[in-house]
Formats: sequence, structure tokens, C-alpha cells
Amino acid sequence: MRLPVCVPAVVFAAAASPACFSPDLADGVIACGEAGCPPGMSCAEDGLCYSDDVLGSPRVAIATGNVGAPNRVYAYCGDSLREVWSAESPRQSPSVAWGDHDGDRVVELASADEADGIRLHGFTDQGLSLIETEQLPERARDLAWGDFDDDGDDDLAVGTAGGQVQVLGHDGQGHLDVWWQSDDWYQAFAVAAADFDEDGRDDLAVGVREAGNVVYESHRNGLRPGWRADDWAETEGLAWADHDGDGTLGFAVASYDQPLRVYANRVDWFELVWSSPTPLAAEAVAWGDYDGDGHPDLAIGTDEGSPAMVFHNDGDGYSLAWSSPETDNSEAVAWVDVDGDGDVDLLVASDGDPLRLYENRGGDLSLAWSSSREDPTWDLDSATWTGGPDPCRL
Repeated sequence: MRLPVCVPAVVFAAAASPACFSPDLADGVIACGEAGCPPGMSCAEDGLCYSDDVLGSPRVAIATGNVGAPNRVYAYCGDSLREVWSAESPRQSPSVAWGDHDGDRVVELASADEADGIRLHGFTDQGLSLIETEQLPERARDLAWGDFDDDGDDDLAVGTAGGQVQVLGHDGQGHLDVWWQSDDWYQAFAVAAADFDEDGRDDLAVGVREAGNVVYESHRNGLRPGWRADDWAETEGLAWADHDGDGTLGFAVASYDQPLRVYANRVDWFELVWSSPTPLAAEAVAWGDYDGDGHPDLAIGTDEGSPAMVFHNDGDGYSLAWSSPETDNSEAVAWVDVDGDGDVDLLVASDGDPLRLYENRGGDLSLAWSSSREDPTWDLDSATWTGGPDPCRL
């Protein structure tokens, strides 16, 4: 799962027919021109006029991937989350991810699907619409967007349940195409992208079942294995962060019925620097500085009716700081500033329980919202942007 995507105001539906999210046929339709914008509107980077409240209010969209129910999008509208979109039919989607695959600074939503491979939804005049499907030889299990070839748009990394790891790039014609695939075959249940070596290209961590996890380094023409863990793991989730404040990215590993692990970046290898004292039924992991002390903390989702947990980053280790009162079958967690108050809140998605929002109030997490649905949710991802398409108007 990726951190929130931030994109500036973008051109959208500048043709004659307005998009459904364009208030009063104005936002993203009127060009600034020499006369400027009408009262109450401002000129954005794309040269079009947007309402002042639109430009100043971040959009927050949360997508859920469901296995046996339609995938859904929730948005923070007014003062609460609400469902704003659902897929046209039940899906088998263990993973969803927001990213900008065509470089137009507008996010698209990718979902893994057992029947269709990769499904890509984008904002159109009709709202959020299916724009492409890409068949895969193996069942996709996890997705991660990253700019692996340094061309300015996001590529989609795909981990599969028993096949080659693939990276799908933009083919220049508006479509996804295979740019790279691994020589090795994996049960890759987790993938996570980040530029850990700071060369301008995102690299890829792959969580592997029944083998050591692998980090691939990006090069001009593809990815190469750069490091492999010595320890075996039943990896369910991976997340990158500068967790020790040394200016480099390490990562955390959530594994089922094994300790939670944190690896530090040692330039050309990764060192295991912390493990939880006991095994955990961990299904997902996410970094976020929820208490504002400058150190990213770890949230995990746990299966088998256990609470979601937060481990506080003490600077030289981690200690359990919070457990949710609810004991859901948590499959995914994400830190997101949902309400725009400057601190991160915690989202927890579960298989057969409500999607839950735990609001951050000065470092204290409390349940603020639960969805009315109890979907079989296996994954969630969030995106945040300013201007352009408004998910609350879908």
C-alpha cells in the first residue's frame, strides 16, 4: 500500500460537456484568459478557473478492495466519510491502489481482479469509470504504484500468487503494458515501492511466502535483485519509511503468526533492527507519525478477531501504545489525514466487519466512524489532492 498521492489542480472536462463534479458548469471549464477568473474563483496551474473553496479544500478518497462484494470509494464530505462510488458488480479484488499512470496529474484507481487481471478506473465525464483492463497470466495478489523508469508517470508493480512479479508501464497510447518482469517466480503477497537508494527511480520490496523477502533496485531498463532477507517469512504487508531519522528509507514487514519486523537501510543492504517480542497475526502494516514527535509509528491490522495495534517509535525501539477496542478481522490499515486538521488518522479495513475511522485527537485515537456495510475487504488505499475532480460529487 502507498502513502497518499498529492496532485495539484488539473484540467478536467474542458470540453463542452461538464463533468458531474463540476459545480455550476464552471470548475475546470472556464479558462483564465486575459480577463482572469470570475469573482469567487482563482486561476490554477492548468490555466483554468476553480472555485476558491475547491482549491483550498483537499479531496480525500479511500478505495476498498473487496473479495465477494463491489469495490467501493469513500470520501470525506463535509464533516464525515461517506460512500460515493461502488463497482458495478461484486469483485474478487485482494488489492487496490491509486496512482497517476498517464502523467496527467489526475489519479486513477487500479484493482487486482481474479477474473479480469488489472482493472483501471479513471475520472471521466461520467464520474469514476472503467477505462482499461489488462489480463495477467497469474492471479494478482498485491499492487503498488511507483515511477520505476523515471519518466514522470507511475508504473504499476504487481505481485502474484505464484508467478513472476511484473511492472506495467504506460505505453504512450494511454494503455498499460508489461515493462519488466522478474526472472524468479514467487508467491508475492505484498509489494511496496520507494526510492531507497535516491537515484530518482523507485525501487521495489517484494514480500514472499515461504522464502526470504527481496528488494529490487531499479535501473534504466528494468529491476535487479539487490538484497534478499536471510529469514523466512509469511509476509502479508510491507511499508517503507525513514523510521530512524538517518535520511534513508528502511521498511517494516508484517507476517502471519510471526514477529513484526523492522529493517534499517545500510546503503547496500538491510539490517534487521527490531522484532516484536511475540508473534502476531499481522495482515497489514503502515507508518505514520500519529503523535507528532517526528518519529513514524507503526500500525498493524491483525486477523482472528484481534485488535488493530499501534507500536510507538521510541527512537531506539517500539512499544505497544494502542489497541483498538474492536476486535475485527483486520486486513488493511492506513494513516490518512482524513479531516484535514494536520495530523494523521487511522483507517482499518476488515474481512466481514465495518470499515472504521479512528480519529487522532492530540495523539489519542478514538473511533469516529464506521461504515454501514460489513464488506469482505482485503485492502484499502487512499489518495489526497487539491482541485480537479471532487469525489464528493460522484
